[in-house]
Amino acid sequence: LHLAQIVKDKFGICVEYIDMGGGFASTNTLHSQYTPGEFATPSYDQYCSAIGRAFNESDFVRDESPRLVMETGRTIIDESGWLISSILAKKNLASGQRGIILDAGVNTLFTSWWYNLKVTPAQPLSGTFQQTVFYGPLCMNIDIVKNQSLYPDMKVGDRVIVHPVGAYNVTQWMQFIEYRPNVVLISETGEVNLIRERETLDDVIAREKIPEHLKPR
Repeated sequence: LHLAQIVKDKFGICVEYIDMGGGFASTNTLHSQYTPGEFATPSYDQYCSAIGRAFNESDFVRDESPRLVMETGRTIIDESGWLISSILAKKNLASGQRGIILDAGVNTLFTSWWYNLKVTPAQPLSGTFQQTVFYGPLCMNIDIVKNQSLYPDMKVGDRVIVHPVGAYNVTQWMQFIEYRPNVVLISETGEVNLIRERETLDDVIAREKIPEHLKPR
């Protein structure tokens, strides 16, 4: 706003809108972050208070009434995304940890490389808690969905819920070994609607073309 006032005074150009851009954080916690995201992330009230105070104190706003634009996509969409994943296998690791292999890995959960995602059992469980590592189904040692968390014992076929996963994952997931899953929308009334079908091999090869001279004769 101060810059907009300078531009107006020096060049006679009036800024029509102030775009705050993105960067509005979700409650996800970064791997390197000590404080959990739900405590470290500013609330909407804090964002509004800081932005509103600046606007209220600005002579430029009082004279020109610029439009305020905020790009809050991540903080809105991230909280609305939940991934349901099933346990394919489990084993005890040499480190003393329990390893659990899910049917969703970093191909689907791209943000697991920088977010410490929450993984919650989808059914009541009992038994001894043990340090657990959640792996995906890919043949790579970097396919880790969540590392070093205390969890009760689970069996093959049990399901877990990974949250929040709404931001970035659908736009950056990969067709690598596993096809991308169904995406559904659950309404406020609990109604479930399919909004993106699970991929098949046909989806992967649909746009591929074989040059004429390479086709079998």
